[in-house]
Amino acid sequence: MKKPKPLISVVVPVRNDPFGLKSTLTSITNQSYPKSRYEVIVVDNNSLPGVDDICRSYQVCCLHQPVPGSYAARNLGISRSLGKYIALLDAGCIPDSDWLEAGIRYITRPKIDAVGGRINFSFKTSHPNIYEYLDSVRKLDQEGYVRQGFSVTANMFIDRNVFAHFGMFDSSLFSGGDYEFGRRITIGGARLIYGPAAAVTHPARYSLNQILKKTIRVSLGQKQLARMGKLGHGRLDLFSFLPLLQIPKGRYYSRLSRPERFQIWLLLNLIRYLNVFYRLTP
Repeated sequence: MKKPKPLISVVVPVRNDPFGLKSTLTSITNQSYPKSRYEVIVVDNNSLPGVDDICRSYQVCCLHQPVPGSYAARNLGISRSLGKYIALLDAGCIPDSDWLEAGIRYITRPKIDAVGGRINFSFKTSHPNIYEYLDSVRKLDQEGYVRQGFSVTANMFIDRNVFAHFGMFDSSLFSGGDYEFGRRITIGGARLIYGPAAAVTHPARYSLNQILKKTIRVSLGQKQLARMGKLGHGRLDLFSFLPLLQIPKGRYYSRLSRPERFQIWLLLNLIRYLNVFYRLTP
């Protein structure tokens, strides 16, 4: 008799993103992986009303975490899950139809404890605006993150035994809980690999407000990690105060006009000095 495929628990935290949640659940419920071999757990983290109705319409489990923070929400979902493997995904991310199939191929390899899957970006139109461009070339480089010993939770597979051995996410962190968790387990001996075939698509931030909110949140998270002695990358030094001279060259760089490139350069340095400011202020 053929051995059944492993049971996977997909945990999705959400806060006030009903449209993103619907897109994510539509893709999750249409996976090529056998439906009887995975469960979906949505964790509502103090959203406005409506998450329960969405979950009912997709026939998925909905939990409520009143403690603020996505890491507290993930911890609740993981603690209530049944799968041997946990697949973490953000609301708004769209997994490829074979996302679970590919992820399980990586995580079930010998001596593999966690997998960071590839994250692609989507834009509102065929040509990204300056904010979308900057977001897509600066963030969510999973392959680079894995080389540094962590994976973002927008696309991550984890063997349940990892939590039993190393503990859960640090829910006290404002931001950077995925960094802290990944570094904790890899320094402790767990093996994390990059899984490019297990891919999801993440919408790029498309406005100045979204970029600034992300910058401030990351900056405060880095400050908190530094105070805890857990920030191994991106420490402030003399070079942090020097302006950046060039913008990153991504896939759409050649389509950018000179005014757009100049605006992106200004925005890049604004982000740089906002990061320094928020990390140095009491």
